[in-house]
Amino acid sequence: MTKHPEWRGFVDDLGGPTANMYGLDEAGIEEAHRRLIGLMRAARKVPGVKKVFVRSGIRYDLAVESPEYVRELARHHVSGLLKIAPEHVSEKVLRLMNKSGGRRRLEEFRKMFAEAVSSEAGEARGERGGARGGYRERPQHLKYYFMVAHPGTTEKEARELADFLRELERGGEKPVEGVQIFTPTPMTRSTCMYHTGKDPITGEAVYVPRPYAEKKAQKRMLGSVTEE
Repeated sequence: MTKHPEWRGFVDDLGGPTANMYGLDEAGIEEAHRRLIGLMRAARKVPGVKKVFVRSGIRYDLAVESPEYVRELARHHVSGLLKIAPEHVSEKVLRLMNKSGGRRRLEEFRKMFAEAVSSEAGEARGERGGARGGYRERPQHLKYYFMVAHPGTTEKEARELADFLRELERGGEKPVEGVQIFTPTPMTRSTCMYHTGKDPITGEAVYVPRPYAEKKAQKRMLGSVTEE
């Protein structure tokens, strides 16, 4: 790739949609992240490579198991922003989505990432004698993908997500990268709930927002997202 005449020295998104699941099928989470860190370091050493970015695909619930990986990510592989997909913050909805760790994992990752960015900024200022500028002092931000109208999402859960986003905005963040209205896809627990109104694991009844007007209303609650 580095020999291609149009090569400019930048790897746009190492790992793609499975950024930190490299080798996970063969090892535990800690060992898989050690392998990935080795891969990231090796990629940076390839002659002709200027920067290797990781822009999305991070499973933050796995990343929190490896603070070293998060530090490596923040120090060398994020250019301005990193996209992650919490999808929701309601514990009930996250459980129905089968998302591990719930909101607690998201908050852990946000704190870990912020600390890594803060540490790196301090080191960069020290190395430059307080001077500003350069890639490593560029502000780093998280951007989030969310989902509305997933089975189990009533107005209460939609409002909980909206309140979370307002809280981030008050803290100076512009958090939303995108919002998707739930779409059923074959062979998933969520689609089973959508069609039956029941959780196939527990047999419990699950509220399903079906009218399109209700789905759009949930999306409009988020406010800062441009309507389609």
